[in-house]
Amino acid sequence: MAIANLKRTNVIYAGGVPMDYTVRVERPAGAAISPGAIMYDNGGTFSLLADNASGSLPLIADKNYLQAGHIGDQYAAGDLIPAIAPLPGMFLNLRATAGQYAASQPVTVDAGLLSQSADNVFAYVDEVTTISNDGDLLRVRIK
Repeated sequence: MAIANLKRTNVIYAGGVPMDYTVRVERPAGAAISPGAIMYDNGGTFSLLADNASGSLPLIADKNYLQAGHIGDQYAAGDLIPAIAPLPGMFLNLRATAGQYAASQPVTVDAGLLSQSADNVFAYVDEVTTISNDGDLLRVRIK
């Protein structure tokens, strides 16, 4: 996954719901995962979420704040990932597929990334932007 477009932000959590109210969990990565990817607990390890219709609890890979990690630092398989359980109304910077996005546009989950679709809406885009590469960050509001 390309890690580009990092000039815009250096955080995953961007507001909306106080972090005091969020559920945070840590598990090892089952494969390489970037901060801002959408995952699920796959029997004790994190795997990328195929889609949000699967019934699995979506979790967001946070940056490695425990070791002063950067948002562009990818986790390798076996690395411990701190994750955020997204809540309705929370603003997050998440990895997305390439394309043009409009404010309030519905997005869904596709292989751990956000993609443009009104089916199985996961979040709504919070900005007007063009994502040049799969895996760039997009600010969204969780549904």
